Amino acid sequence: MNVLDPQTRVLQHVPRWSIIRTIRQQSVAEHSYYVAMYAVFIAKHIKMKKSDINWISQYALTHDFEEMISGDIPTPYKRHFKLSDDYIMNIPRQMASSIQTNSTTLEKYCIEVVKVADIFEACMYLADEMAMGNTTVHLLFANLCKTLVDKAGKLDESLPDLLTEKVHQTPRTYLCTDMGF
Repeated sequence: MNVLDPQTRVLQHVPRWSIIRTIRQQSVAEHSYYVAMYAVFIAKHIKMKKSDINWISQYALTHDFEEMISGDIPTPYKRHFKLSDDYIMNIPRQMASSIQTNSTTLEKYCIEVVKVADIFEACMYLADEMAMGNTTVHLLFANLCKTLVDKAGKLDESLPDLLTEKVHQTPRTYLCTDMGF
């Protein structure tokens, strides 16, 4: 299977956050799009090479491709059952066949960039949920923000402040503040 396979379009119908009550449903395709945008932003911020940024964008877009078959797999579930790296990491690599890298260390670093973008995207989504009145996600949001700060700090010391500032300034937060809600 490759990224041009029509089956990949299924991701627009696979809901995320299946075990958490949300106000607005998000699809895996929407999530992957935002993760890719954020990963590219982070990679540029930490001054990565263009070829690495290309790899990161492709990996970010395909990082949850296994969910077209399985449905949403929450990260704690992946960790609890210790799904093999082959299952979690190689399916997206096989589908995005143009992804190439020369160094395992570099590859792991690039994957960490995508992980930070993935956590940032979750924080942004939950910030929007809270701005819309979802009071059930506060604890998860707080925990993810702590994880974001920890992981982002390992990539670049200026990144945690930059990302947490953005999380607290989501478009809906601006809209609610500007409209007096």
